[in-house]
Amino acid sequence: MDWYTAYEQWQKDCLAEYNERFRESRSLYAAPDDGDYEPGDLVEFGEDGTAYPHGAGGINYIPNAVTPWVESEHYGPDGERDGPNSLF
Repeated sequence: MDWYTAYEQWQKDCLAEYNERFRESRSLYAAPDDGDYEPGDLVEFGEDGTAYPHGAGGINYIPNAVTPWVESEHYGPDGERDGPNSLF
């Protein structure tokens, strides 16, 4: 699995983990390019496991909300080597 595919799968897993943990039903982990979305549908994730749920009043910050990237099952030799900031 290449880095981009692995990272996208981690993002999808984060969305499922977040929805389960906080009993929500958000459907987006990245804003669409056209910007056409409801704020309550979007929650972004930091590589450290922080969640940034969007809402009508702005963006919230929840540390340790989901599994960090380096602890995910998708992070591994290929993910490390093929990343955009890789030295290999």
